[in-house]
Amino acid sequence: MFTMMRNPIERAVSLFHYLGVADWEPTYDPDLAYISIEMYARSKRIEHNWMVRFLSNELERDLTEKHLDVAKEVLRKKCLVGILDEKAESFMRFEKYFGWPLPSEEAKSCHENFIENASNKHDHPLIEEGSAAWELLSVKNDLDMKLYEYGKELFREQARLFMNKNQQPQNAAPAPNQQTAQIGAASDEQNNAPMV
Repeated sequence: MFTMMRNPIERAVSLFHYLGVADWEPTYDPDLAYISIEMYARSKRIEHNWMVRFLSNELERDLTEKHLDVAKEVLRKKCLVGILDEKAESFMRFEKYFGWPLPSEEAKSCHENFIENASNKHDHPLIEEGSAAWELLSVKNDLDMKLYEYGKELFREQARLFMNKNQQPQNAAPAPNQQTAQIGAASDEQNNAPMV
């Protein structure tokens, strides 16, 4: 399995702007076009810790660090991690790992166009790190932010899966909790996170 991770605050901002105009979406909310991102972040409408909720299968109740541990374990054992800010490298890894060839020049051109110009991109204003909106969204997504940082560590560690024997991984960092780089092959004894 693979996942493409995005900074949770950037994702929340993008979702806010998108759902205020995307009348074709079932979750379309025209009221979002008339409120500020700060108002949205203070409301009950905002998704909070969506990724940890999804990976720990706890969609309703309050989350704890135990849910974060479960989500980390799922990523570590089951996912080839991609990072949206490293889209080209992420797609190269997915293609190589899953053996997805680009069979023609047209396919290669389409692929390059997708990497350079996202097909479902919605332009919207950004918010500054440290701003009131950023801080509100950070509080609502505190566990997802921790999971995102962990995902970036796994992304750097998994680089070892894609290098030749004589190469050094780019941006390599120590493996989280001293784990091996192989997806799903790390010993359960190396991590105290609950099993899923």
